[in-house]
Amino acid sequence: MQEYFLPQEDPAGGDAKREREEKELAEIEQMTSLDKGDLRIVMPQELDSTDSSDWKQYLKREKLRDAWEPPAGSPFAKYEKTKTINSVEFVASRIKPRFSEYERKCVNEISNLIDRGEAGSDVAIILNSGGVHSVAMAAEFAQKAGYQPISMLNSIPLSNGSVSSAQGLAALLYNAGRINDLKRKGKIKSDSPPVFILDLHRTSKPALSGQVDNGYKLNESNLPSFEELVSAGIKKVIYVDEDDDHGIIRPRDYPDREIYNDAVLPTIKKWKQRGIEVFSQVYIHMMMIMIFLVQSRIQMVLQIMARKIGTNTQMNMQTTTRTQVQCKSCSVFG
Repeated sequence: MQEYFLPQEDPAGGDAKREREEKELAEIEQMTSLDKGDLRIVMPQELDSTDSSDWKQYLKREKLRDAWEPPAGSPFAKYEKTKTINSVEFVASRIKPRFSEYERKCVNEISNLIDRGEAGSDVAIILNSGGVHSVAMAAEFAQKAGYQPISMLNSIPLSNGSVSSAQGLAALLYNAGRINDLKRKGKIKSDSPPVFILDLHRTSKPALSGQVDNGYKLNESNLPSFEELVSAGIKKVIYVDEDDDHGIIRPRDYPDREIYNDAVLPTIKKWKQRGIEVFSQVYIHMMMIMIFLVQSRIQMVLQIMARKIGTNTQMNMQTTTRTQVQCKSCSVFG
């Protein structure tokens, strides 16, 4: 697992930036060359968010970076992470855009949040969900409220990685055309409020034999300082993560669970201590509902089979307890 202590300013200028990028590309090439497995994109799409096959042009890393990088002059541009985006052409033959019912659900909830008037020019958004869902929600903030997305996804997509970052990359592909159009039309501007795209599972460690650790941590310097937020006119932060809330995004007390094991939550707490309002929102996608429906259908089929063969098989109904279910792209609490 990697930990990032990047300076907030680059005193060495372009040379240091190029050197960092060359080092990053070499690492991506090395790791992806050893991995030829199926990336198992959930509900891959043939068309993207613009209802076209233009997503194929974004299989080039320069094109994908151009689409997602913040507008020129943005004070938040230096916080963009590029490892996941730069990986795209190294896995181009194994990836397609993703947009599933899970993303549709959370996008609808974000739309409702915006309609309630909770977003605005003085409100920054932190999306700390599964990477794929954070991307989908960020695209909705951009489309409907003019936010500038800041991608913090920094994991190399691997078929056997501890972080399922290919799902987030697939969502970046799906939404690239839409984000690029919004920038070109001037709806995303350098002074637009930021929406930071984080992956809830960025610190995940290998849990199965053969898995590769492609996780990472974020340091305090990877997020804006209190002074930078205030200078950009930010007075309020909405923090969105996943929890058991029956599919609804709503306010709750600020989370105190430190399950991410990096500096994101402590940094946000410092903002709050110094006077920025912080509101936490929670959401859960439909995976648990689907799991329940599948389990119920299996139980029903087994009961019918038992009756047909004339047995007195007693079906032991499993009692559901609160547990964490790990899916391909996010954690779900049921």
